[in-house]
Amino acid sequence: MNIKFVRIHKSTERSNFDCGIHVLNDYLKKHARQNDRLNIANCFVAVNDDETLTYGYYTLSMGSIGKEGLPVSLTKRLPNYPIPVIRIGKLGIDKSYQEKGLSGLMLMHIFSSVVSFHQNQTGPAFKFLVVDSKNEPSNRFYLKYGFTLLSDNFLVLPIETIIKLMD
Repeated sequence: MNIKFVRIHKSTERSNFDCGIHVLNDYLKKHARQNDRLNIANCFVAVNDDETLTYGYYTLSMGSIGKEGLPVSLTKRLPNYPIPVIRIGKLGIDKSYQEKGLSGLMLMHIFSSVVSFHQNQTGPAFKFLVVDSKNEPSNRFYLKYGFTLLSDNFLVLPIETIIKLMD
């Protein structure tokens, strides 16, 4: 299975995508391209070489979180106003490709993009990569990569940790 990651575009095949979670399927099919065009959330799709199959997708957007609720180990020297973050808003993998390592590959692509964005130093600042997980299996997946579970399915990972992981 050859995989490449591209921004969603008009000809991205999405009609047969089914990750088993209706809200994620619906988002990809009906909202992802429009939200990408409107700069609400950048949508990246994992596709085959000729882009006729969509294996999975994820979205990234900017946001902020409050210092409260973060562990003390993550808040040293942080101000008492909202902390900028990059948010993984959606992440779905077609059922035909689940349990084949694609989720880890997608997360590594996200990490690479986040590190590149951070090192570019021409975009906005951010301190954490955050994700609102959908369920306990998703929580376990993110915890495996060093995320900290803060509250009910909300996880956070400092940019410094991502940089170390990618070295």
